[in-house]
Amino acid sequence: MGAARFLLALLLGAALPAASSPPADSARVRRLLQQGEYSSDTAESRRLLLQGLAAARDAHLLPAQAQAYMQLAYLAGIGNDLPRVRTYLQQARALIQTARLPPALRRQKLAVVADKEAILYAHEGNLPAAAGSLIQAADYLRQNPRPEAGSQLLAVYVRLGGLMTDLRQPTKARFYYGQALALQQYAAPYERANLLLTMAEYYDDQHRPRQAAPYLAQARSLVGPQDPDLLVRYTSEKGENELGLGQVQQAIETLKLAVRLAGQSPDVGPRSYALSQLAAAYERAGNYPAARRSLQQSLAYGRQAHDTPAVLATLEELGQLEERAGLPASAVQTLRRFISLNDSLNNATVQTRIHGLETQYRTRAQAQQIAALHQAQRLKVAELRRQQTLTYAALALAALLLGAGGLGLVALRSRRQLERKERELQARKIQELEQQQQLLATEAMLRGQEEERSRLARDLHDGLGGMLSSVKYTLGSVRGAVVLSESSAQLFTHSLAQLDSSINELRRVARDMMPEALLQFGLVPALHDVCEALSQREQLRVQFQAYGFEAEADRLPQRTEVVVYRLVQELLNNVLKHARASQALVQLIRDQDQVQLVVEDDGRGFDPAAPRSGVGLRSIQARVDYLRGTLDLHSAPGQGTTVTIEFTLMRNEE
Repeated sequence: MGAARFLLALLLGAALPAASSPPADSARVRRLLQQGEYSSDTAESRRLLLQGLAAARDAHLLPAQAQAYMQLAYLAGIGNDLPRVRTYLQQARALIQTARLPPALRRQKLAVVADKEAILYAHEGNLPAAAGSLIQAADYLRQNPRPEAGSQLLAVYVRLGGLMTDLRQPTKARFYYGQALALQQYAAPYERANLLLTMAEYYDDQHRPRQAAPYLAQARSLVGPQDPDLLVRYTSEKGENELGLGQVQQAIETLKLAVRLAGQSPDVGPRSYALSQLAAAYERAGNYPAARRSLQQSLAYGRQAHDTPAVLATLEELGQLEERAGLPASAVQTLRRFISLNDSLNNATVQTRIHGLETQYRTRAQAQQIAALHQAQRLKVAELRRQQTLTYAALALAALLLGAGGLGLVALRSRRQLERKERELQARKIQELEQQQQLLATEAMLRGQEEERSRLARDLHDGLGGMLSSVKYTLGSVRGAVVLSESSAQLFTHSLAQLDSSINELRRVARDMMPEALLQFGLVPALHDVCEALSQREQLRVQFQAYGFEAEADRLPQRTEVVVYRLVQELLNNVLKHARASQALVQLIRDQDQVQLVVEDDGRGFDPAAPRSGVGLRSIQARVDYLRGTLDLHSAPGQGTTVTIEFTLMRNEE
């Protein structure tokens, strides 16, 4: 049978094994790459790397070729040659995927390539693509058991958090920063302090200074005079936090200290940032002249540092400050400078994008040339195979005769495969029918629950509520017609007050079971009422935000509104019962047919993988299944909980 396979392979055009290559001169390749990496002369470094790359190709050393391309990409990045950077990284990835490497080492090298691609995309201004590359790098590193992967993954998570902040995705930024915090055991003290300060900055930027304060307190023990840049950053962030907490004078003194500390460094960037924060503190205190002077100094340092985005932001702040300070002429002049600089920056961004498109075109042309060369090589190989096939034709025919008996086996196997596929298709249809039945049962259950809630709410409000109101009215009229002793009168008055409270509580329960605001005005006003009522009644501050519901036509179908309303009720009830939180956020977002619901709290959190009892999450999952949506739960002990629900509106629902 082995001979038959060999002859059949010849007939189908299999190439004979190539002669083994000569032993690789790996020592010479390694020496050239090391000399190229550590050379201080860029031109000399490139020459040595290209020599090492050629030697690695001659020796068929794929990992060494990938290493050479990675170092060449680094050199091209120094020269701001983005097309070469992209080409070198693509070639390095292809070689790493082809080379025979241990899985852990391959994933580590692919993570490095994805990380460098993220830097390239960020430099081009393509932040979504940069975030995608970093997520890919994180996926590679999470599967890597090597010890150094932990510190690399931490750095990737921190950069992802920053990118999500720039992309205005605060929930995702908080998630990735939380992932980085879970890996802080891999960080040196300096890196831990930077991570803690990043968390504090995140919460201060979200106007949640009380949640930023604990991270500042942890960072303080890691900051000292031995790290002056870190001390400046800590002091600036501490001043911003104090300003957010309303401690204006204390913030001014702290930020003055930050400006003095920043002045001891030749880097003027931190000085510019500290001065802009000091200006905000002066403005909060009503000292407009001092705020204006600080912004003007910040502007000068920003220009000295060639930090165009910082200069742009400072110009905008200065123009707005001058307008509020009653200096319209200066405000107009400043805002004109802002507009001029902003226009030039946008033009530069457009040029960068055009350059990126040209790069993609050149890369595609190079790929086509390489494909043409491969095609010519394949034609030569095919001609050689044809000649070999003619030589062994007689033997191949004999092999075919032997293989003819196997055709029946192949036909039988194909029939069995078809039968198996039919059974699998039938099983899938049965599964789909079962899922449809389950959804119908869930829909019937939810509809029955809502009808029963509505009936109970009417009975409580109109029946029992009306009777209690009548009793209250009767007792109130009796009080004026009967003479009671002082103690009896006090008891009577107290009983009336308790009866009044009972009536209010009864009406609240009936309203929660089927709120009139939901039926009459829609989901957004009803959720606003729920969050406001919880904030007033419980020790929990609930913030509600809705986007995409500006017009009456943006309302969801009534049945969907009821389901979403119950989801929010259940999630907030879980926060009250289990989270021990002080703040919660409810976000409802609609983008055409896509709807997203986010409920986030700053409570004690929990381990999602731990076994749990109770029907709360099962009830939530059942309602999400009814909406044909997805539920994403992120939590960790001490880090709060975020629940994200997404679903698509069906056309027949609108």
